Amino acid sequence: TVGYARDITDLWDEGTELRFILNYLPMPIMVTDTHDIIKVVNNSFCKMFDTRAEVVEGTHAEQLREGERGHSFNIVKWQQEEKELKLLFNYINNRGEELTFSAERKVLRNIEGRPIGYVYSFDNLVEERKASAANYKNSITDELTGAFNRRHYRVMVEEYVRRGQRFTVAELDCNDLKYVNDNYGHSMGDDYLLTVVNTLKSYMTHGESLCRIGGDEFVLLSIDRTQPQMISMLTEVNDKLASLGLQYPAGISFGAERVDRVSFDEYRKGIHYADQQLYNMKRVKNVGMHR
Repeated sequence: TVGYARDITDLWDEGTELRFILNYLPMPIMVTDTHDIIKVVNNSFCKMFDTRAEVVEGTHAEQLREGERGHSFNIVKWQQEEKELKLLFNYINNRGEELTFSAERKVLRNIEGRPIGYVYSFDNLVEERKASAANYKNSITDELTGAFNRRHYRVMVEEYVRRGQRFTVAELDCNDLKYVNDNYGHSMGDDYLLTVVNTLKSYMTHGESLCRIGGDEFVLLSIDRTQPQMISMLTEVNDKLASLGLQYPAGISFGAERVDRVSFDEYRKGIHYADQQLYNMKRVKNVGMHR
């Protein structure tokens, strides 16, 4: 927001004072007169466009749009949306990166209300999209392991059922995580979880998704493998974990079931059978340890 401190034409003559004010604003700002001659740009503008104030000040804003400044402003598109003063353009910076910006132009008036120029404020849409993508990723993944979280697991199952997509569901957990936490510390327990997840991911295909649904409990969804193929793969993962030579016992217990007649009821049956297999495997392991 630009206030009415005094007639901004006086500030243009002084230049430094207006730039001092605008440099406090975090967004890139460009101020022009009524003929769109660039009078002042702030530091954020120069940083965003990899330029210097003396390069652009005194030039026409249309040159900035059309790329007539050569390497400094290689604009490839500037589009006015309908009759609103909102502009979209792409910009290739000095590093060869193509960025997408939106610019909003507002009329600048003096204390008598007479138009004396325009204020352009810019948004880097690429950075906004990156931030949006990062926020979305954080909302669907487990912070520690990078696996999908429980909420996204439910979303994926709902999507499979909606599409009628056949899939195999595997339930698994890390053996003896409590023992590792109690005897080696929770930091080592976290390392154990990460080791299991990273080992699993090294065997997974693009059609498979790993989800952490509890402390040491995971679900693996696959549209690529049958139930026997899933069991075979998880057995290989167990063998790999055992061969790592860690200072604590490492392994997983698991069960898997194929969901061919896709419905929520069939999915619930599948996860129930997989859960039974997991606990049968864990019971056999515990019996063996106590013999």
